[in-house]
Amino acid sequence: MARAAHRVDLRTTLAYSRGMMHATERADELILKLESMAHGGDAIARHEGQVIFVRGGIPGERVRARVTERRARFLRAAVVEVLAPSPHRVSPPCPYVEHCGGCQWQHIAYAAQSAIKTDIVEETLARIGGLQAPPVAPALPAANPLRYRNHVQVRLASGGRLGFMARESHHVVPIERCLLAHPLAQARWEALQEAGLSFRRAGLRVGVNTGESLLVLEGSQRPPASHLPPGACAWIQGGAIHAIRGDPWYHEELLGRRYRVSAGSFFQVHTAQAETLVRVALEMLAPSPADRVLDLYCGVGVFALSVADRVEQVLGIEAAGAAIADARVNGAEQANARWIEGPAEQALAPLEGPWNKAILDPPRAGCAEAVLTTLAQLEVERMVYVSCEPSTLARDIARLMTLGYAVERVQPVDMFPQAFHVETVALLRRQRSPMNPAVPGHAGALVDPLA
Repeated sequence: MARAAHRVDLRTTLAYSRGMMHATERADELILKLESMAHGGDAIARHEGQVIFVRGGIPGERVRARVTERRARFLRAAVVEVLAPSPHRVSPPCPYVEHCGGCQWQHIAYAAQSAIKTDIVEETLARIGGLQAPPVAPALPAANPLRYRNHVQVRLASGGRLGFMARESHHVVPIERCLLAHPLAQARWEALQEAGLSFRRAGLRVGVNTGESLLVLEGSQRPPASHLPPGACAWIQGGAIHAIRGDPWYHEELLGRRYRVSAGSFFQVHTAQAETLVRVALEMLAPSPADRVLDLYCGVGVFALSVADRVEQVLGIEAAGAAIADARVNGAEQANARWIEGPAEQALAPLEGPWNKAILDPPRAGCAEAVLTTLAQLEVERMVYVSCEPSTLARDIARLMTLGYAVERVQPVDMFPQAFHVETVALLRRQRSPMNPAVPGHAGALVDPLA
């Protein structure tokens, strides 16, 4: 007996989709076999030689999908009916999943999400990084795939209700409760809703292990303190941060160490998995008492200070002023930790060795070429690269291989359950001296695999 087809109601979602002005009742529908998953949350299919990115699908499924966007090189589509469902398909627990743009994978069982992320990292390192057999270990899943986010950003929807941006749209979907928000963040959400303030955007940040919180409001008018919900609150206007009540920061603890995190500083949104990430990075770094360690893109100093007690010297480099100020406070009693504010490529240029190990945790865009070249010139023996974007990780690994480094281990860590994002930690070790890496056209020159 054939399985019953699964209907997927995407009428509202299509209204928010890219190409929504072209989505009509006469929109094209295709029967597709979904092959794999792209790093963007969509399943991949092929039809008449053309790649199709299919929202709402799972690899292995046979679906009916409606085309929502046509490009010269690919199509985008959305599942309207699942004809042969994957065994990993589940009913999304969130009532807003068809409208909100925050989650892409609630229709996939969590164990399968981690496996898919492992496959995406492996495929990206092979395709972009040129690795024949990427040494990728299975992704480390989160113990709790819901109610984990220590930081959520909300906007005002109609009627003054709080909500999130709709998928690929400027429309705000009103939401009463987010299933990904940590209970402490959800409590701040409800207090902000009751306050009835006017703002452009609000950040709800909490310390999961400390119980502290910080409300960060952005808007053209400073809200009166008398109207604020309880707790610390800061206001951002034109890039400047103003404390309205309490200090413009909160504290979080990771692996027994306390960190100040200011309103303008980045911090991982999943506290428990952030501890996993630090453990993995330190294991790969293999610190010893004689080591001199560079921590590039150091943020508030988490990696640098986690390793400082085990090495001779650690130097943190960070371009964001708020974050490096936090790092200096967090490391005030760490005599062997130094800090430099500025872009990594500029801060590294005048450095002299020896620096034998390095941790790199760049933003989504990855590392500037000059950073990788300088690390090779400093003859750094061991690098631990922490990445939130597999494609730029693969690109930078390819560049490092031309500079004499080899990839030994790659460990994905699932920091973002229910979403396609994945954090990855890679260990690279120096195999040979680079041959004039800064000279274009030389045998050791950088090669961009995306060119």
